[in-house]
Amino acid sequence: MKVVTHDLSPAHIRLLRAGDIDFLIEQNMYFQGYRPIEILTNLLVGGTPVPEELEHTRISIVTAENVDQP
Repeated sequence: MKVVTHDLSPAHIRLLRAGDIDFLIEQNMYFQGYRPIEILTNLLVGGTPVPEELEHTRISIVTAENVDQP
């Protein structure tokens, strides 16, 4: 069994290094939280059209071996 979590928090990093978590999927709070609201506000308040139908984000899968990589 493998344990997968999300959010690159200090607590999760400790668990990852200790071997309690196998993989961590990093979230990008700007693109997942702020950006959709920004696009909607620009559309409703400023009349700015949606730039693209889809906006792809980077997916980072972190392990104990690569947690310290930039």
